[in-house]
Amino acid sequence: MKYTWLFILPLILLMPISQLASAQSTLMDQLTKAYQMFTADDNQTIHNMHNMTGMMDNKSSIINQTLYSIGSKLTKAYQMFTADDNQTIHNMHNMTGMMDKKVQQIKNFIAELKFRSGFDTFVTSEPLGYGVYNIKESNEFRPGERIILYIEPKGYEYGTLHDEFGNKLYTMGFTVDFTISDENGVLLTKQEGIAFDNIVSHHKNKELFIPFTITQTSPFPAGNYIITYVIHDKNSGASFDIVKSITVS
Repeated sequence: MKYTWLFILPLILLMPISQLASAQSTLMDQLTKAYQMFTADDNQTIHNMHNMTGMMDNKSSIINQTLYSIGSKLTKAYQMFTADDNQTIHNMHNMTGMMDKKVQQIKNFIAELKFRSGFDTFVTSEPLGYGVYNIKESNEFRPGERIILYIEPKGYEYGTLHDEFGNKLYTMGFTVDFTISDENGVLLTKQEGIAFDNIVSHHKNKELFIPFTITQTSPFPAGNYIITYVIHDKNSGASFDIVKSITVS
């Protein structure tokens, strides 16, 4: 009995060791499979990462191509914009030029409405009609010579009246002032309110002339003189000046 226990006891003691070894073997097998699975997954992961890297490269290429395309379109759009802008500026310059011309035309039109001298000149004899005169070629006069100025007024207004039959008529009339000064501006003589007979017409006459004569009742001494004429429109009350320099010699 004693020897039997001695034989059985080592077997009992060795059983846990055997089980432990078996467990260790099983664990090693599981660890090996796990490692294989892990490395297999890791390789797959690496493969997937490579695939993803390729996809990212492709996406980067696509992004770069898209950016290049957008850049090209922006460049074209900028060129179109600047081209249109230059055309707009060109058109604005043209419009500005047109507006300047229009403004000048309006100014000219307003000037045409203003009471003024359309033309004036010294003449050698009494004018015979509108535009019928002999121009004096210089502003030099002899002592005692008549000083005759031919004037074409413009922009005057018309008065109205009716004849005995009720027909509408138009009147035009002017008065003239003048002063004579020496070349230093010292006043020598003047005369105001010299009236001309009213012109009565069935029409608004546009072609009128004023022949204005200054007579040297006492011959002027030799020298330089300044004559200032002031022409008044009776109907509007407007006036304009004509300044002439003459020499008596």
